[in-house]
Amino acid sequence: MGSQNQGSTTTTSAGNPDSLVTDKVDQKGQVQTSGQNLSDTNYTNLSPNFTPTSDWPNALSFTNKNNAQRAQLFLHGLLGSIPVLVNKSGENNEKFQATDQKWSYTELKSDQTKLNLPAYGEVNGLLNPALVETYFGTTRTSSTANQNSTTVPGIGFKIPEQNNDSKAVLITPGLAWTPQDVGNLVVSGTSFSFQLGGWLVSFTDFVKPRAGYLGLQLTGLDASDATQRALIWAPPALSGLSWQLGQPVGPRGECVGFEGGVGGSSSVRLARIYHHRNRGYLTGAPECFGLSGECGGSECLQAKHELRPNPIH
Repeated sequence: MGSQNQGSTTTTSAGNPDSLVTDKVDQKGQVQTSGQNLSDTNYTNLSPNFTPTSDWPNALSFTNKNNAQRAQLFLHGLLGSIPVLVNKSGENNEKFQATDQKWSYTELKSDQTKLNLPAYGEVNGLLNPALVETYFGTTRTSSTANQNSTTVPGIGFKIPEQNNDSKAVLITPGLAWTPQDVGNLVVSGTSFSFQLGGWLVSFTDFVKPRAGYLGLQLTGLDASDATQRALIWAPPALSGLSWQLGQPVGPRGECVGFEGGVGGSSSVRLARIYHHRNRGYLTGAPECFGLSGECGGSECLQAKHELRPNPIH
Protein backbone atom coordinates (compact mmCIF):
# COMPACT_ATOMS: atom_id res chain seq x y z
CA MET A 1 0.00 0.00 0.00
CA GLY A 2 1.38 3.30 -0.98
CA SER A 3 0.25 5.04 2.17
CA GLN A 4 2.03 2.79 4.64
CA ASN A 5 5.15 3.74 6.55
CA GLN A 6 7.29 0.79 7.45
CA GLY A 7 9.52 0.28 10.42
CA SER A 8 8.34 2.89 12.94
CA THR A 9 7.36 2.07 16.48
CA THR A 10 4.36 3.26 18.42
CA THR A 11 2.49 2.58 21.62
CA THR A 12 -0.92 2.80 19.97
CA SER A 13 -1.07 -0.77 18.75
CA ALA A 14 -4.04 -2.95 19.48
CA GLY A 15 -4.30 -4.09 23.05
CA ASN A 16 -5.16 -7.38 24.64
CA PRO A 17 -8.27 -6.77 26.77
CA ASP A 18 -7.84 -9.90 28.84
CA SER A 19 -4.05 -9.74 29.15
CA LEU A 20 -3.66 -13.14 27.53
CA VAL A 21 -0.21 -14.13 26.35
CA THR A 22 0.09 -13.99 22.57
CA ASP A 23 2.89 -14.93 20.23
CA LYS A 24 4.98 -12.27 18.57
CA VAL A 25 4.83 -12.76 14.82
CA ASP A 26 6.96 -10.66 12.53
CA GLN A 27 6.03 -9.47 9.04
CA LYS A 28 7.40 -12.68 7.53
CA GLY A 29 5.24 -14.82 9.75
CA GLN A 30 8.07 -15.95 12.01
CA VAL A 31 7.41 -16.29 15.73
CA GLN A 32 9.81 -14.09 17.68
CA THR A 33 11.12 -14.65 21.17
CA SER A 34 10.77 -12.12 23.96
CA GLY A 35 14.36 -11.00 23.43
CA GLN A 36 13.74 -9.86 19.87
CA ASN A 37 12.31 -6.51 18.89
CA LEU A 38 9.06 -6.38 16.97
CA SER A 39 8.34 -3.05 15.35
CA ASP A 40 4.88 -1.79 14.50
CA THR A 41 3.78 -0.86 11.02
CA ASN A 42 1.81 2.35 10.70
CA TYR A 43 -0.67 3.31 8.00
CA THR A 44 -1.64 6.96 8.22
CA ASN A 45 -4.57 6.30 5.90
CA LEU A 46 -6.09 3.17 4.51
CA SER A 47 -5.75 3.09 0.77
CA PRO A 48 -8.57 1.51 -1.27
CA ASN A 49 -6.38 -1.60 -1.26
CA PHE A 50 -7.02 -2.64 2.33
CA THR A 51 -4.56 -5.53 2.72
CA PRO A 52 -2.63 -5.64 6.02
CA THR A 53 -2.07 -9.39 5.75
CA SER A 54 1.58 -9.00 4.81
CA ASP A 55 2.03 -7.79 8.39
CA TRP A 56 -0.39 -10.19 10.07
CA PRO A 57 -0.09 -13.52 8.25
CA ASN A 58 -1.81 -15.78 10.78
CA ALA A 59 -4.92 -13.77 11.47
CA LEU A 60 -7.36 -11.74 9.38
CA SER A 61 -6.92 -10.70 5.78
CA PHE A 62 -8.88 -8.20 3.79
CA THR A 63 -8.81 -7.99 0.02
CA ASN A 64 -9.98 -5.37 -2.40
CA LYS A 65 -9.56 -6.50 -5.97
CA ASN A 66 -11.03 -4.22 -8.61
CA ASN A 67 -13.44 -2.69 -6.12
CA ALA A 68 -12.76 0.80 -4.84
CA GLN A 69 -15.41 0.46 -2.13
CA ARG A 70 -14.27 -2.84 -0.66
CA ALA A 71 -12.94 -1.30 2.54
CA GLN A 72 -16.19 0.58 2.99
CA LEU A 73 -18.24 -2.55 2.39
CA PHE A 74 -16.10 -4.57 4.75
CA LEU A 75 -16.37 -2.13 7.62
CA HIS A 76 -20.07 -1.55 7.09
CA GLY A 77 -20.71 -5.28 7.02
CA LEU A 78 -18.42 -5.98 9.95
CA LEU A 79 -19.92 -3.45 12.31
CA GLY A 80 -23.44 -4.35 11.26
CA SER A 81 -23.25 -8.11 11.46
CA ILE A 82 -21.04 -9.43 14.24
CA PRO A 83 -22.27 -9.83 17.81
CA VAL A 84 -21.38 -7.29 20.44
CA LEU A 85 -20.85 -8.36 24.01
CA VAL A 86 -21.78 -5.32 26.06
CA ASN A 87 -21.00 -5.28 29.75
CA LYS A 88 -22.74 -2.76 32.00
CA SER A 89 -21.40 -3.86 35.34
CA GLY A 90 -20.60 -0.70 37.26
CA GLU A 91 -21.48 2.95 37.56
CA ASN A 92 -20.63 5.90 35.32
CA ASN A 93 -17.23 5.39 33.68
CA GLU A 94 -16.92 1.96 35.29
CA LYS A 95 -19.88 0.52 33.42
CA PHE A 96 -17.86 -1.26 30.77
CA GLN A 97 -14.92 -3.28 32.02
CA ALA A 98 -13.06 -5.96 30.12
CA THR A 99 -12.36 -7.81 33.36
CA ASP A 100 -16.09 -8.23 33.98
CA GLN A 101 -17.06 -9.67 30.61
CA LYS A 102 -19.31 -12.69 30.88
CA TRP A 103 -18.94 -15.01 27.92
CA SER A 104 -21.39 -17.72 28.86
CA TYR A 105 -24.61 -16.23 30.15
CA THR A 106 -26.86 -13.19 30.28
CA GLU A 107 -27.24 -11.37 33.56
CA LEU A 108 -29.83 -8.64 34.07
CA LYS A 109 -30.88 -7.38 37.47
CA SER A 110 -34.37 -6.03 38.04
CA ASP A 111 -33.04 -2.53 38.71
CA GLN A 112 -31.02 -2.57 35.46
CA THR A 113 -27.77 -1.90 37.31
CA LYS A 114 -26.00 -4.89 35.86
CA LEU A 115 -26.44 -5.84 32.26
CA ASN A 116 -24.49 -8.28 30.18
CA LEU A 117 -26.07 -9.17 26.88
CA PRO A 118 -24.91 -9.98 23.38
CA ALA A 119 -26.36 -7.04 21.50
CA TYR A 120 -26.61 -8.74 18.13
CA GLY A 121 -26.56 -12.31 16.94
CA GLU A 122 -25.71 -15.29 19.06
CA VAL A 123 -23.09 -15.59 21.77
CA ASN A 124 -22.89 -18.98 23.47
CA GLY A 125 -26.44 -19.80 22.49
CA LEU A 126 -27.97 -16.47 23.51
CA LEU A 127 -29.88 -14.87 20.66
CA ASN A 128 -30.87 -11.26 21.23
CA PRO A 129 -31.25 -9.52 17.85
CA ALA A 130 -33.84 -7.08 19.18
CA LEU A 131 -31.32 -5.42 21.45
CA VAL A 132 -29.68 -3.52 18.63
CA GLU A 133 -30.95 -0.10 17.70
CA THR A 134 -29.53 1.34 14.52
CA TYR A 135 -29.37 5.07 13.95
CA PHE A 136 -28.87 6.40 10.44
CA GLY A 137 -29.06 10.15 10.52
CA THR A 138 -31.74 10.22 13.22
CA THR A 139 -31.82 12.67 16.09
CA ARG A 140 -30.73 11.33 19.45
CA THR A 141 -31.49 13.47 22.48
CA SER A 142 -28.92 13.47 25.23
CA SER A 143 -30.04 12.40 28.69
CA THR A 144 -28.60 15.63 30.09
CA ALA A 145 -31.16 18.42 29.85
CA ASN A 146 -28.70 21.21 29.11
CA GLN A 147 -27.09 19.42 26.18
CA ASN A 148 -28.33 19.80 22.65
CA SER A 149 -29.77 16.97 20.66
CA THR A 150 -27.34 15.50 18.17
CA THR A 151 -27.72 13.72 14.88
CA VAL A 152 -25.51 10.67 15.16
CA PRO A 153 -25.62 7.72 12.77
CA GLY A 154 -24.53 4.56 14.45
CA ILE A 155 -25.37 1.34 16.19
CA GLY A 156 -26.94 1.67 19.61
CA PHE A 157 -27.75 -0.66 22.44
CA LYS A 158 -31.43 -0.93 23.31
CA ILE A 159 -32.61 -1.93 26.77
CA PRO A 160 -36.06 -1.51 28.36
CA GLU A 161 -37.67 1.87 27.85
CA GLN A 162 -37.84 2.62 31.56
CA ASN A 163 -34.09 3.09 31.47
CA ASN A 164 -33.62 5.47 28.55
CA ASP A 165 -30.35 6.82 29.94
CA SER A 166 -28.62 3.61 28.92
CA LYS A 167 -29.82 3.88 25.34
CA ALA A 168 -26.41 4.99 24.13
CA VAL A 169 -24.82 4.96 20.71
CA LEU A 170 -21.89 2.57 20.74
CA ILE A 171 -20.27 3.42 17.42
CA THR A 172 -21.09 5.64 14.48
CA PRO A 173 -20.43 3.82 11.22
CA GLY A 174 -22.73 5.85 9.02
CA LEU A 175 -23.55 4.83 5.49
CA ALA A 176 -20.98 6.62 3.38
CA TRP A 177 -17.56 5.48 4.50
CA THR A 178 -14.55 5.92 2.29
CA PRO A 179 -11.11 4.44 2.95
CA GLN A 180 -9.95 7.90 3.98
CA ASP A 181 -12.47 7.91 6.82
CA VAL A 182 -10.50 5.16 8.53
CA GLY A 183 -7.10 6.35 9.66
CA ASN A 184 -4.11 5.56 11.81
CA LEU A 185 -3.99 1.85 11.11
CA VAL A 186 -1.29 0.23 13.23
CA VAL A 187 -0.24 -3.38 12.70
CA SER A 188 1.76 -4.81 15.57
CA GLY A 189 2.66 -8.46 15.46
CA THR A 190 -0.59 -10.38 15.57
CA SER A 191 -2.78 -7.39 16.39
CA PHE A 192 -3.88 -4.28 14.61
CA SER A 193 -5.93 -1.22 15.35
CA PHE A 194 -7.35 1.71 13.45
CA GLN A 195 -9.29 4.85 14.17
CA LEU A 196 -12.90 5.12 13.08
CA GLY A 197 -14.53 8.40 13.98
CA GLY A 198 -14.21 8.83 17.74
CA TRP A 199 -13.30 5.21 18.38
CA LEU A 200 -10.15 3.17 18.31
CA VAL A 201 -11.03 -0.24 16.89
CA SER A 202 -8.57 -2.92 17.98
CA PHE A 203 -8.37 -6.48 16.70
CA THR A 204 -6.42 -8.89 18.88
CA ASP A 205 -5.49 -12.48 18.26
CA PHE A 206 -6.52 -13.73 21.69
CA VAL A 207 -8.89 -16.66 21.71
CA LYS A 208 -11.10 -17.38 24.68
CA PRO A 209 -10.20 -20.91 25.81
CA ARG A 210 -13.82 -21.97 26.30
CA ALA A 211 -15.33 -20.06 23.43
CA GLY A 212 -12.82 -19.76 20.60
CA TYR A 213 -13.58 -16.13 19.87
CA LEU A 214 -11.49 -13.60 18.07
CA GLY A 215 -11.43 -10.33 19.97
CA LEU A 216 -12.39 -6.88 18.77
CA GLN A 217 -12.22 -3.99 21.21
CA LEU A 218 -13.64 -0.50 20.87
CA THR A 219 -12.16 2.32 22.92
CA GLY A 220 -13.45 5.89 23.03
CA LEU A 221 -10.84 8.48 22.04
CA ASP A 222 -12.42 11.50 23.73
CA ALA A 223 -11.14 11.49 27.31
CA SER A 224 -13.50 14.33 28.20
CA ASP A 225 -16.54 12.30 27.20
CA ALA A 226 -18.11 10.88 30.34
CA THR A 227 -19.79 8.15 28.30
CA GLN A 228 -16.62 6.79 26.76
CA ARG A 229 -16.21 3.08 27.19
CA ALA A 230 -14.22 0.08 26.12
CA LEU A 231 -16.27 -2.63 24.47
CA ILE A 232 -15.31 -6.09 23.30
CA TRP A 233 -16.90 -7.46 20.16
CA ALA A 234 -16.82 -11.23 19.97
CA PRO A 235 -17.81 -12.80 16.66
CA PRO A 236 -18.49 -16.49 17.32
CA ALA A 237 -18.59 -17.39 13.63
CA LEU A 238 -16.61 -15.71 10.90
CA SER A 239 -18.66 -17.59 8.32
CA GLY A 240 -21.41 -14.97 8.47
CA LEU A 241 -19.01 -12.28 7.36
CA SER A 242 -17.57 -14.50 4.69
CA TRP A 243 -20.94 -15.15 3.15
CA GLN A 244 -21.95 -11.53 3.40
CA LEU A 245 -18.79 -9.99 2.00
CA GLY A 246 -17.09 -12.77 0.10
CA GLN A 247 -19.10 -12.92 -3.09
CA PRO A 248 -17.21 -14.28 -6.11
CA VAL A 249 -16.60 -11.04 -7.94
CA GLY A 250 -13.14 -11.64 -9.42
CA PRO A 251 -12.46 -12.03 -13.15
CA ARG A 252 -12.74 -15.82 -12.88
CA GLY A 253 -15.39 -15.78 -10.19
CA GLU A 254 -12.89 -16.13 -7.38
CA CYS A 255 -13.89 -14.87 -3.97
CA VAL A 256 -12.29 -11.55 -3.25
CA GLY A 257 -14.15 -10.28 -0.19
CA PHE A 258 -13.58 -10.95 3.48
CA GLU A 259 -11.04 -13.65 4.25
CA GLY A 260 -10.60 -14.44 7.90
CA GLY A 261 -9.37 -16.71 10.56
CA VAL A 262 -7.91 -16.77 14.02
CA GLY A 263 -4.55 -17.91 15.18
CA GLY A 264 -1.30 -16.99 16.83
CA SER A 265 -1.98 -17.72 20.48
CA SER A 266 0.30 -20.42 21.84
CA SER A 267 -2.62 -21.93 23.78
CA VAL A 268 -4.70 -22.49 20.66
CA ARG A 269 -2.15 -23.52 18.07
CA LEU A 270 -4.60 -26.03 16.59
CA ALA A 271 -6.91 -23.17 15.73
CA ARG A 272 -4.65 -21.90 12.98
CA ILE A 273 -6.38 -21.52 9.66
CA TYR A 274 -5.00 -21.81 6.19
CA HIS A 275 -6.70 -19.94 3.42
CA HIS A 276 -6.47 -21.34 -0.10
CA ARG A 277 -6.88 -18.30 -2.31
CA ASN A 278 -7.14 -20.37 -5.46
CA ARG A 279 -9.90 -22.55 -4.04
CA GLY A 280 -12.16 -20.06 -2.32
CA TYR A 281 -12.58 -21.80 1.03
CA LEU A 282 -10.96 -21.89 4.43
CA THR A 283 -9.56 -24.97 6.10
CA GLY A 284 -9.00 -25.49 9.76
CA ALA A 285 -10.50 -26.82 12.92
CA PRO A 286 -14.27 -26.12 12.91
CA GLU A 287 -14.12 -24.67 16.39
CA CYS A 288 -11.92 -21.88 15.01
CA PHE A 289 -15.02 -20.46 13.39
CA GLY A 290 -17.29 -20.92 16.39
CA LEU A 291 -19.10 -23.69 14.54
CA SER A 292 -20.98 -26.46 16.24
CA GLY A 293 -19.76 -30.02 16.27
CA GLU A 294 -16.96 -32.10 17.67
CA CYS A 295 -13.47 -32.37 16.27
CA GLY A 296 -10.62 -34.20 17.92
CA GLY A 297 -7.16 -35.42 17.08
CA SER A 298 -4.95 -34.62 14.12
CA GLU A 299 -7.89 -34.65 11.71
CA CYS A 300 -8.94 -31.26 13.09
CA LEU A 301 -6.25 -29.56 11.11
CA GLN A 302 -7.49 -31.23 7.95
CA ALA A 303 -11.15 -30.46 8.50
CA LYS A 304 -12.62 -28.24 5.84
CA HIS A 305 -15.48 -25.85 6.11
CA GLU A 306 -16.57 -24.11 2.95
CA LEU A 307 -17.42 -20.51 3.70
CA ARG A 308 -17.77 -19.41 0.09
CA PRO A 309 -18.72 -21.01 -3.19
CA ASN A 310 -15.87 -22.56 -5.13
CA PRO A 311 -14.39 -20.32 -7.81
CA ILE A 312 -15.56 -20.60 -11.37
CA HIS A 313 -12.86 -21.89 -13.70
